[in-house]
Amino acid sequence: MESKVFDVEAAGLTLPYKFYTFDSIQDDLKKIFGDQVKQYDMSIYKKWSQIRQDKNDETKYFTYIKFFIDIETNKTYGLIGGKTNYNCPDISLYDEEENERRFGRLFMKNDKYKMSNVILVVHHKTADEDSMQAIFIERYVQRKYNLFDS
Repeated sequence: MESKVFDVEAAGLTLPYKFYTFDSIQDDLKKIFGDQVKQYDMSIYKKWSQIRQDKNDETKYFTYIKFFIDIETNKTYGLIGGKTNYNCPDISLYDEEENERRFGRLFMKNDKYKMSNVILVVHHKTADEDSMQAIFIERYVQRKYNLFDS
């Protein structure tokens, strides 16, 4: 899988962190989840309509991955893995709190990077243990692709 090591700074500490490319993550996820993995351009879709249309009618939750673009190389890398619901999704590409402590947002304060409008979503198919499945997939992608919490 294609990756690159970036310096991530937080709380006065800098650590090397390996991020994987969009294509590597998408290809790998499709091997595991097949057509349940879809990409969405969040600059196009209003109010999550396309994401809602693509869901299984029984499920309420889904897992997503946000990406950033390394401006110097124009390559896109995974940054944040999260879980949300279809009815009131809380995916925001540009939200930031006053005393920000979320590592992905701290990393994005560097002007060498910009958020990508494209996200990946994993739609799971089973309504049984719906929230737990989405959480399990969220933890899986966070650990496998070195993604920060949402």
